[in-house]
Amino acid sequence: MAAPRVLPSTTEDIGRFCDDLAKSLCVDDPEESATHAFEISEWCEAVPEIGRHAGVRTGLLHIMRNGTDEGKFWACYAVYSIGCASTASKFVLGLTASVYEALQMLIESGQKRVRLAACMALAMLSEVFSGSSAAEAFAMTGQMLDTLVGAMNAPTGEGDADAEELRDCAAVVLHNASNVARVAGLIVHTKGMIDTLKDLCLGAECSAWGRGDKDGYLSKGSVNAFCILNNLARHPHTHTTLRETGVLAGLSRLVSSQKPLRYDLAPNLDPGEEVVILVAAAMAVAMLCPAAELAEQRVAPLQMQSMVLSLQHALEGRPWTG
Repeated sequence: MAAPRVLPSTTEDIGRFCDDLAKSLCVDDPEESATHAFEISEWCEAVPEIGRHAGVRTGLLHIMRNGTDEGKFWACYAVYSIGCASTASKFVLGLTASVYEALQMLIESGQKRVRLAACMALAMLSEVFSGSSAAEAFAMTGQMLDTLVGAMNAPTGEGDADAEELRDCAAVVLHNASNVARVAGLIVHTKGMIDTLKDLCLGAECSAWGRGDKDGYLSKGSVNAFCILNNLARHPHTHTTLRETGVLAGLSRLVSSQKPLRYDLAPNLDPGEEVVILVAAAMAVAMLCPAAELAEQRVAPLQMQSMVLSLQHALEGRPWTG
């Protein structure tokens, strides 16, 4: 039995410690390698250099591609934990194309628990997308955007928290990626993307989209979906697509119609999140509306009240979302 690992204290000790961890990930016994992947998730906060060690990254990728379901789960969780523990490691991982390739494969076809762990890891890495090179490495990974559309459309049975979390993690990734102009252009042209975001915003049969006669329904999933559309609307080259696909018309029904769209709230939606949705929708309408028509837009009183209240709170230094 291997001796318990001891927290390294010197630079040389840290180097040897990371070397030993990297070797342990490539053993022939898949159960043992899964145990070591779990071990990395436990050590990475105390030894943040782990995530910047090339051998460790190679070992985790090996397990993600070839390991058991248990190993793949713990390898994804290790990537997630490494990124959470160290900003520097998060940037290193975020610029590694092979990491995106492995995560995309697992989100698309992994076992249920593995899919969620992979999407959580990707959502964590998306925090570095403000640097366009990381965002483009993500977006140019084959079928990545299509895979996220699939994740957001995963069937969610009653009380299926994992499926809902998978959807929300995928939406977080797109929320962060949609800030980057070139990636936004890829997002709006991904098959099924706009319809999926519409469904998450207000519901598939909402009258705002012309696909049914139901009122809107605002849920936890709506928050990121509205924020994604708001981000996409910031980029002029997306405007034609967002107008032609009915996004502008539908959002206008929610915030700027003389007879505002009726909507219900999910039981777990916070009041502050409703404000975030209304503000994001109003901002998207303002950016997408042709200049000649903007003067005719009118924000409904209830929505305007919510937005003015949020701005007042912001000016006073109070939380503006609650």
